[in-house]
Parts: sequence; structure tokens; C-alpha cells
Amino acid sequence: DGHWAPWVQWSECDVTCENGTRSRVRSCDNPAPAQGGDECIGPKHEQDFCVLQTCLDGWDSWSNWSSCSVTCGQGLKHRHRTCNDTMGTMLGGGCLGNDQEQMECKMKSCDMVVVFFAHVPRFLTIYNQIKIEYQVVTVNKGGGYNSSNGVFTAPREGLYLFTSQTCIDNGLQAYTGIVKNVGKQRVVLQSS
Repeated sequence: DGHWAPWVQWSECDVTCENGTRSRVRSCDNPAPAQGGDECIGPKHEQDFCVLQTCLDGWDSWSNWSSCSVTCGQGLKHRHRTCNDTMGTMLGGGCLGNDQEQMECKMKSCDMVVVFFAHVPRFLTIYNQIKIEYQVVTVNKGGGYNSSNGVFTAPREGLYLFTSQTCIDNGLQAYTGIVKNVGKQRVVLQSS
């Protein structure tokens, strides 16, 4: 009968990183079967798992996310990375995967409407450069007017139209100025 020779050494793992397999063989020639003797019993080929270090690749770091592609509504923002081919080859992983990513970004609603209508000043006698605070605010869509301090803050960028009606008695004069605060400066935008 034939008998097995010792197993040969395991082969190299079939991958350079992560999970792979290796194999080894043996031969039935110690001695080989002769004169009608039986072949060796059992496998002549054996396979095993091999686990190597985590695969590294040649990607450089991701860039920062771009700003959203829209100023209102739903848009996209992007980021990218660059493949360093030399480093990828040295590490054995190459550059697998995408060089760009995108994700959704949701900005404020595009259909936002700002409407403010108020009447009856809190102070019936309005002195020079006094801030007018209104007792009755009938419409404040968009939430621009703060009735506790009398300040209107533009809730979104754009063009605003302001109108004012002032009733006076006995030939007195009235002056209304619309003032924009720019840092510590006050700039008169319109007066009538």
C-alpha cells in the first residue's frame, strides 16, 4: 500500500491584505503503491484561511464639503479625494472606490414670503428719532417684526418694499426714515 509523504509548506496567501486562502499538497509516494497495493487514503490537497492586516490604499484625505448647490430648497454638496497611485501600489491595495461623494443639503424654503402690516403706534406723540413700536400687528408672515422691541429683521436676503402713512394735525410736519443697521453704523435707506 501507498503511504503519504509529509505535507509541503503552505503557499503564500492569495491576497496581500484582508482575508484570503492558502493551500498545501502532499504526495502518496512514501512509498508509492506497488504490485496492486492500495492508494493513500485521505486528501492530497488542503486549503486554509489566512487573515492579513487591513488593506490600506493610496487615497489622500477627503476635501471639505462644498457649500450647498442652492440657496433655498433641496440641493447637493460635494467632496473629493485624490488617488496617490504610487502609495497605493506600495501598500498593495491600489485605489479602490470613488474619488467623489455627494450628499443632499436642505436650505430654507424657497417659497418663504415676508409680509408685515401694523398700525397704531404705541406712542401717539412721536418725538424726534424715536423708534416706532406698533400696538397692532395684523400680519407678520415670515416673522420679521419683533413687537417687543420694535425692530424689523429681514429673515431672508432680497428686496424689501416699505410704505408708511402718517396722519398729522394742525399743519405739523412728519419725517419717517427707514434705517439699516450695518455693524455700529446706521444708514438711512429711504426717507419721506
